[in-house]
Amino acid sequence: MTGGSYSQHNTVVYKVDDQYRGMPHRRCILMNRTDAEKIGLAQHDLVTVQGDADKLENVEVIYGAVREGAALMFYPQVNVIFKARTETRCGTPAYKRVPMLVYGKQRSLH
Repeated sequence: MTGGSYSQHNTVVYKVDDQYRGMPHRRCILMNRTDAEKIGLAQHDLVTVQGDADKLENVEVIYGAVREGAALMFYPQVNVIFKARTETRCGTPAYKRVPMLVYGKQRSLH
């Protein structure tokens, strides 16, 4: 899923971090610890996140309170890796439930 930072309003970013979710900058992915460890990732590892349109590299893994099987990244930055599927009844782009791959531990920041 995508989300705005705690200090972001109407797509205007006032701070690069999100203290509410513990995300230190906008190039990170909030993952459930069990999910991350299941695929051999540790907190602060750098990974590639692949969507159906493109990929983002050097994304920092942050453990957080998200349910297993889900992850959260910031919009609008992450939206470039997905093709926006539009809900037919209301015409709203569906960025809240899109498949992605997280892979390629590159190195750790800490």
